[in-house]
Amino acid sequence: MVAGRMLLYRALAALFCCAMLAVSACSGAGSQASTQADTLTVATGTAPATLSPSELSTTPGWMWVVELAYDPLLWWEPDGSYTAGLATAWGFSDRNTKFSLTLRPNVKFSDGSPLTAESVAASLNYGFKNPASRSRLYAPGYDTATATAPLQVTISCREACPALPWLLSQNVQLGSIVSPAGLADPKRLGTEMFGAGPYVLNNAQSAAGDHYTFDPNPNYWNPSAIHYKRVVVRVIASDSTRLSALQTGQVDVIDNVSLQLANTVSGDLSIHQGPMGGAAGFVHDVIGSSSPGDPATRKYSPPLANVLVRQALNYAVDRQAIARSLGRGYADPSPQMASPGSGGYAPDLNSFYPYDPEKAKALLAQAGYPNGFSLDVATNAALADGDIWTVAVMEYWQRIGIKVNLNSAKTIPIWVQSAQDYPLIFTQGGGVGTPMSAQVYYNFYEGRTYSQWHVDPKIKAMMAQAAEASPDQAQAIYLQLSRYALDQAYGVGVARFPTLFAYDNKKVNLNVPNEKGLPNGNPIVTRMTPATGS
Repeated sequence: MVAGRMLLYRALAALFCCAMLAVSACSGAGSQASTQADTLTVATGTAPATLSPSELSTTPGWMWVVELAYDPLLWWEPDGSYTAGLATAWGFSDRNTKFSLTLRPNVKFSDGSPLTAESVAASLNYGFKNPASRSRLYAPGYDTATATAPLQVTISCREACPALPWLLSQNVQLGSIVSPAGLADPKRLGTEMFGAGPYVLNNAQSAAGDHYTFDPNPNYWNPSAIHYKRVVVRVIASDSTRLSALQTGQVDVIDNVSLQLANTVSGDLSIHQGPMGGAAGFVHDVIGSSSPGDPATRKYSPPLANVLVRQALNYAVDRQAIARSLGRGYADPSPQMASPGSGGYAPDLNSFYPYDPEKAKALLAQAGYPNGFSLDVATNAALADGDIWTVAVMEYWQRIGIKVNLNSAKTIPIWVQSAQDYPLIFTQGGGVGTPMSAQVYYNFYEGRTYSQWHVDPKIKAMMAQAAEASPDQAQAIYLQLSRYALDQAYGVGVARFPTLFAYDNKKVNLNVPNEKGLPNGNPIVTRMTPATGS
């Protein structure tokens, strides 16, 4: 492992300095493969829409599929620090507009071709500039990646790109490097895999949308890290069926365990608490009307343009009662959009909007809506626990006269589309580390799933300032932004709770500290090992 692993803010302080930082390499490749167990079977709730790394999201099951066949440039550790992957040293310069990486030597892709600076630069340029990727949301200033030496790559941005380490980790997959053979015919990336990871996709033993089978990569640079003769990722959409498959020994690990089902996990099965996410509403429409260039499909809500109305929506919700009822002991009430361990989170902000329905009614009357109004809301029922948090909030809003017209999306594609068109959306999401929480939860980029349609200029200015700042300075700006966004009521946070995983502790070790609140507590499937005696 990297020597002297640093906690999140110390790691980011080193990354964001203007001088180049060298980071020690991971331990070298093992001389021979470790003793391998036969098969590891994991089950995820959602099938990947594509196998192209740059086009996938941060859903755990999708991450598992990608990280089996593609090593990332950097690993994002549970404590929030970064350690070496295909890159062994990295750092920012020029006010966070340049990011340089030193690559691990003697690495081959699964097809036997060498990993070079040119191939890494080509993969990054494809991924960041691919219109279907998520990079433009988090690094809109990305310009180009260039091979500056045989094992040296420099990324240049037109404006500060502080999110690059996170984007190049396993969490977003933009740093999952695609071989030249894959880039030669990008259409194949959706159904085939061209990485330098520990496993290769066995297409003959796989069925898209149902299961994906992986065999050891004979060209992998570190064979001692391959712990299984085969890894299978199964897609089981139903939460209860996925849990039943674990309980009956059909699978070894499952993701997205519903809070409502978590108390049924017992015996040789254990719960792992992943990163803190939560349930929250995001206000899209902050001006209450359309403007030139807005999509014709959008629904608008004039009342939401009034800050008093948005504040009323917050005061109307009894977060403590909802967290007690639905959280099953895992949830903490909070109006914040940021998660513990990420930029902008502060414990004292959890009491920013105490439950006060009378004040909520008074604010509505002051805003000119004494009898309430109708509000179109979209929610995501495709995730574990579905839309139960939204329904609970709706009941409180109805008490102050808000009549909710709910669109409950049953699949991820439907959700993504409907979320673009509704003035207020409710969903559940996992925690993301600094600086990502500010970009996601405080609505920096217009027109995205969680973003305001017309972003507050003050938020834009604070985000731009934080992007070029040192980590300590950026954290102070994010906290200032959090307080401002809460005061303006640009969201309706309800509760924070961890993403839950379950596993058979007699068969597998997840090798992730089982701590609530870790910035990145998602299990890494390539680090799972057979349990002693399994």
